[in-house]
Amino acid sequence: MILKKKIKKKEKSKLRKNRKAQMELIGIALVVVLIVFGFLFFLGSMLKPAKKEHEQFAKVQLAKNMLNAIVNTKTQCNSLDFMTVLEDCATRERLDCSGRTSCEVILQDLGGVSGDDGVLDMMILFPSLADGYRWQVQRGSPGRTTGIVHGLSIEKYCAPNADIEAAHQPIPIQGNTITIVMELCTNR
Repeated sequence: MILKKKIKKKEKSKLRKNRKAQMELIGIALVVVLIVFGFLFFLGSMLKPAKKEHEQFAKVQLAKNMLNAIVNTKTQCNSLDFMTVLEDCATRERLDCSGRTSCEVILQDLGGVSGDDGVLDMMILFPSLADGYRWQVQRGSPGRTTGIVHGLSIEKYCAPNADIEAAHQPIPIQGNTITIVMELCTNR
């Protein structure tokens, strides 16, 4: 009987040791799993591209590409290129474009007339590339402009607190410089 009690005690102590060992292993496994998940979360957030920076870069590139496209197109003024008509508007306004001035042709072609959509609307708003835009021709070079050339300014749907990504294209004309500014607005 004493021998049976001793055997039972030894078995109970072995079971307790086994249980403690199992509990320690479960605790260690749980810590390892938490560390792995924490590392994966950290790694995932570090590898994810910065969405806002990517969007800003894309919008600036879009604005630059639009300026290049506009500058290299033909207008409805005797099929003259945009640069010729813009230079006339900024300097002397001598072109006769079917009864319109060169400045009127630029504003009407780009901004639209009486409900018709202009080129800028079709390039920016209809494919939903931005919430709005602001296009201007300013006297002077970027950062040192002195005003808008003959009212050449078109703005659509830019809220006062909008995020704006801009592109500038300086153009030398007859000893001076004008700058075309294209701003894409993302309303908040």
